[in-house]
Amino acid sequence: MNIRFLQKHLKQNNLYLKKALSQNFLIDENIQKKIVRSASPTGHVVLEIGPGAGMLTDALVPISKFVIAIEKDSHFAGFLKEKFSSGVEVIENDFLKISLEEELEKLSLKGAKVKVIANIPYQITTPILAKLLTNLQQIDSITLMVQEEVAQRIISNPNTKSYGRLSIFCQFYTYPKYLFSVSRNCFYPRPKVQSAVIQLKPREELLLEKKLQELFFSIVKRSFQYRRKTLVHIFKKIYPSTDIINELANIGKDSRARGEQLSINDFIQITKFLSKITTTEDTDYSKNNRS
Repeated sequence: MNIRFLQKHLKQNNLYLKKALSQNFLIDENIQKKIVRSASPTGHVVLEIGPGAGMLTDALVPISKFVIAIEKDSHFAGFLKEKFSSGVEVIENDFLKISLEEELEKLSLKGAKVKVIANIPYQITTPILAKLLTNLQQIDSITLMVQEEVAQRIISNPNTKSYGRLSIFCQFYTYPKYLFSVSRNCFYPRPKVQSAVIQLKPREELLLEKKLQELFFSIVKRSFQYRRKTLVHIFKKIYPSTDIINELANIGKDSRARGEQLSINDFIQITKFLSKITTTEDTDYSKNNRS
């Protein structure tokens, strides 16, 4: 679909883009098909977040078992309901406010695992990822169009500039993979940033027992909140410095180690160790430490 055709199409249907909703539509049909091939939705229930005018939906419907399209914009939601008479359930709502489990149950799909395939609004990428990754019991795989810089952060390894909380969060729950880059010219309106398609496949088993996960993410959050400070310095008011130094030595790090140098397994080992020792002050860890 070229830009002129899309502009005419939007005007004819009284559809107007809202900058506040970060609406940038993927108009390159080759990229649409490439995303669909990469996600392998044949015979699966697909969850699409923010379908907009339904360009990617068009490519999904012929081969998917069923498409659940969640659209926040009431005008586009109404348009999609008219456009797709079968094979698509359009839910007019904010994805961040719905219960995926309840929506699947309403559609008689209780227990089903969906493939998430979407060109998501870039300004709320992290909240969307957080919701998806903490509801993986309903998800088979996740294939998303995201900002290039975010894609690099998600797949980054220790000792790199992009490595941080988002890297650890995504890699803790899934196996993330960078699929391919997407030019700004493939969208209307054209965004200011380059894009990329990533895929996240849930891990078969938890890396850490649930009762220690809050502590794990709290430690990760603190470690990257002060990137230039050593872990010994960051935690010295909470745990005895000698204990931190000794545990760093156990994972092959010295007392100058920073968070960006530690792998997920390193953080897991430190979490298990710190969970067994007494803190030197009361620490009120936030429950919102994952993002």
